Amino acid sequence: MVERRTRLALLAAFLVSPLTEAGTSAAVTLDTPAFEAFVEEHFHGAMERAGVVGATVAVVHGGETLVLQGYGTRDLASGAPVDPETTLFRLGSITKPMTALAVLRRVEEGALDLDTDVNTYLRRTRVPTTYPEPITLRHLLTHSAGLDGDMSFSTVGPLDTPTSLSDGVIQRRLHRVRPPGRAPAYDVLGYGLLSLLLEEVNGEPFARVIQSAVFDPLGMERAAVGLPPERIGDIASCHMSTQPGDARTCEHEALSELYQGSGAVAATAADMAALMKGLLRGLRGDGPGPVEAATLAEMADFDRARFHPAWRGIGLGLQELDYAGRRAVGHGGGIQGFSNDMALFPEYDLGIYYGITGVPDQVYDARLSTLSRLMPAPVPAEAREARAEIEAFISRFADRFLPESTPAEPSTTSSRAQAAPVDPKAVAGTYLHGRFVSDNLMVNLARLSLSAEVVARGSELWVDGRGPYEQTQPALFESEDRRVVAFRTSDEGTWISFGREPFATYEKVSPLARPQVSVMPLVPALGLLLTALLYLWPRFAGPRRRAALLWGAGLGLFVLALGIELEYGVLWREVHGAVLRPLLLRLGSWLAVAALLAAPAFALRHRPSPAPARGALRWASTLHLALLGLSGLYLAFFSTFWGLLF
Repeated sequence: MVERRTRLALLAAFLVSPLTEAGTSAAVTLDTPAFEAFVEEHFHGAMERAGVVGATVAVVHGGETLVLQGYGTRDLASGAPVDPETTLFRLGSITKPMTALAVLRRVEEGALDLDTDVNTYLRRTRVPTTYPEPITLRHLLTHSAGLDGDMSFSTVGPLDTPTSLSDGVIQRRLHRVRPPGRAPAYDVLGYGLLSLLLEEVNGEPFARVIQSAVFDPLGMERAAVGLPPERIGDIASCHMSTQPGDARTCEHEALSELYQGSGAVAATAADMAALMKGLLRGLRGDGPGPVEAATLAEMADFDRARFHPAWRGIGLGLQELDYAGRRAVGHGGGIQGFSNDMALFPEYDLGIYYGITGVPDQVYDARLSTLSRLMPAPVPAEAREARAEIEAFISRFADRFLPESTPAEPSTTSSRAQAAPVDPKAVAGTYLHGRFVSDNLMVNLARLSLSAEVVARGSELWVDGRGPYEQTQPALFESEDRRVVAFRTSDEGTWISFGREPFATYEKVSPLARPQVSVMPLVPALGLLLTALLYLWPRFAGPRRRAALLWGAGLGLFVLALGIELEYGVLWREVHGAVLRPLLLRLGSWLAVAALLAAPAFALRHRPSPAPARGALRWASTLHLALLGLSGLYLAFFSTFWGLLF
């Protein structure tokens, strides 16, 4: 297998020859048979080892389709092969560039303005006025609106028979977690809000908006939002797999109206070839694109939302990408059962898309009952390496066949593309991931696992114990092993970002939010309170026994209230719109905290009767009571900090 792969790679390298230097319109010429051999060898060599069930690939160059291939099966039960012309793959977040194109078409027509409050256009729902700064279309398109990052209850039944959300549910799901424009944080809800806005402005369902604005003009003949009943036979089955031989089918879940603009499109490889050709024409100015050339230029203006001059930027629905040192624009996407990537290389007039099915389980409902499924599934090393090999397809191709790009210089016309030196002591502290901020307690607790600790020692920084990092550019620190972090500081807060990734942004938080303070003491506190039940022993009587009853009741109520919040809090408040049940839940938390705080007073009113201890044992008993009191205080802090009381 290795020898055959080597021979094919050498043949491809021989047949593919760069004609001119990188950056010109004829930067590379690709020999189709050679590249087909490269693609086939890449996927056939890794799919079986990775447990991937099916794959589809499209490569376009110079306005022509070079490769359009399907690999594996679209359905394990029937064994039917993947047909790149007819088999639909769910695209997930590659939907976002299409939503952006539909928005920008209406901007061109004068029906929308990028910098106007989106509430100007919304009727069915309204963005809450949580902060005085309004959210604009530009904020939504550049992932900087500051909306809730939770996707729990984002699906509404089987893909072929979805249900609709009421206006009340949609309104309750719209949470703002920070003012807009602070820093980019990947925003699924924001693009979903764009699909609702397009429906209101166009006066028709989002599926028809995308059909008329994107699919029809570009010749995407089979692409669809959701799954029309007549297309049920075209879509690849949902498959999950973590290793060879364990592939199994899963149910296609439909995204609700509130998330369609983020991930509801399904398309064939032929459709994706048509999309890439249209985008490349517009980006290169070689012909008509899906929107005007000036609009596409703004769509690919990555400086407005660039975290740091040395970082890759975020455009309007597109991201700046890097594949083995070659500049590209595009978007990736994943949804239950599917993983996709699309990269456009305007410099070489080249576009590549691939999709696979048979990926690890993806869980959206963050609840206590889904906690075990939310944990990453164990993947054998060989399968993990093979999956990484598949996902490196575009990078491997770029490294093999494309001349290296000339590094791009970010524009300095945008304030967001500038940076000033920072004081290491000023940026030291605890940082939490900017995306996973929510009204869902489970999501917020899980966010603590995505933390970074920055320590300053003189002019150097240590990040999560690694270092030293030295400031080699304004607000950019680099270590000896070439790890890089960048900072953004202002009166609005301090952010850190890692590895030139546009969405790897973390927000500096209060010391109280550190996991060591806000959650880790919870387990020992609960364990200590459990020992209070020792005072129910007949040897004790009077105040301590009553205190033990209070401690036990408080502990039980607290655990019950916490469990109910983690499992049902979001469901009751945001989906069902219940009022009484969340109030009763809060009442349980209040009673629990009141009992835990009152118990020490009962215990200390009198000495135990009869006195069970003297000397050291008496001091140990007093210390135990003090620790129980501190445990109750910590649970009161925990309940307040995480919003269990208010």
